[in-house]
Amino acid sequence: MIPCAKFRGCLLAALAGDCLGAQFEFSPRRSSFRTVWLAFDANMRERRRWPLVYTDDTALTRAVCESLVDCRGRVEPASLARSLTDAYFKATDRGYGAAAGGVFEDLRDANFADPFGPAAALFEGRGSYGNGGAMRAAPLGLIGAAAAAAPNAEEVQLATRVTHSNALALAGARLMAAAVRLALRFDGVDVDRLYDSLAAEAAAADTACGLHEGEASSYTSSMRQVKEFLGKHPASSAVDEEARAVAGALGTEVTALRSVPTAIYCALRTLRPSHRVHPLISEWQPPGNQNPSIDEAVSTEQRQQQQRLVDCLTFAVSLGGDTDTIASMAGAIVGAALGADALPASLMLACEASDAVDSLATRLHRVAYSS
Repeated sequence: MIPCAKFRGCLLAALAGDCLGAQFEFSPRRSSFRTVWLAFDANMRERRRWPLVYTDDTALTRAVCESLVDCRGRVEPASLARSLTDAYFKATDRGYGAAAGGVFEDLRDANFADPFGPAAALFEGRGSYGNGGAMRAAPLGLIGAAAAAAPNAEEVQLATRVTHSNALALAGARLMAAAVRLALRFDGVDVDRLYDSLAAEAAAADTACGLHEGEASSYTSSMRQVKEFLGKHPASSAVDEEARAVAGALGTEVTALRSVPTAIYCALRTLRPSHRVHPLISEWQPPGNQNPSIDEAVSTEQRQQQQRLVDCLTFAVSLGGDTDTIASMAGAIVGAALGADALPASLMLACEASDAVDSLATRLHRVAYSS
């Protein structure tokens, strides 16, 4: 059985990446690692005085979780469509894309009779190839890891098709869900094996969705670039140069192809045993660790895990572009690998609805192992 702490770590780290990244989303200029880190440190010290709000990433991830809980771990398209639509109309100012609003309006107007119709009609029938399906795929990876049967790739596609029908979006969501599923069983050492499993998942997703390995616009091709970057091991002093190179090669856009592999790189980079967190962070202690009323004293190992997660989120946001979604996806993968202990209490206090997300993760875990 996968520990509940890993479900909690996944969804809480995804929330943290969303809240932290939203401050920098599509800024005119990419921010340095130092600039991003100083903002994060201030966020954690201020905590609930100015809580960081989440975006559509978390709103729709919560909606997926609610539907999975209601449907006992299964993807029921009509239920999911209703849950996603309810989340949208509850707060339409969470940063949704222009096309998303139209899809949710059409779903509601038709009383969810055809959960896939509105999304399939987008862009003259080509569908959206954005990352909106991938950004909410983490709960599907969690449920998939608990399933006794084969991984739930078909259910991931069903869940994605409610808003995104393009092959690039479908394959990206499959890969993101697989990344979470595999990270839950990560042994803490063999990142090469984790990469190989993800590369195989990318090839399977490409094939299933009609993408061709030899084309530049395939996840197999992007994962090869991820491997190239993983082999470079740049020094901490070169982190901004690394960020520029990664952003240029893998992308920081709202498209699934130019964001999912980027998030995977951010996560695998962090999980390498040889990875050294940036000196700014290795010298840092979460504010809560100095205040027993906020956080119990933590072990050296737990502090290192916390520093590793914060290093991952800082790097992901320093890439620029679609910072909230990339940091949220990277956080979900690392949080699934490291568990809830990697989340500093001061960071959770800084994020909107962290208690609700924590509770939802526990409920999802209960459903995942209830049969």
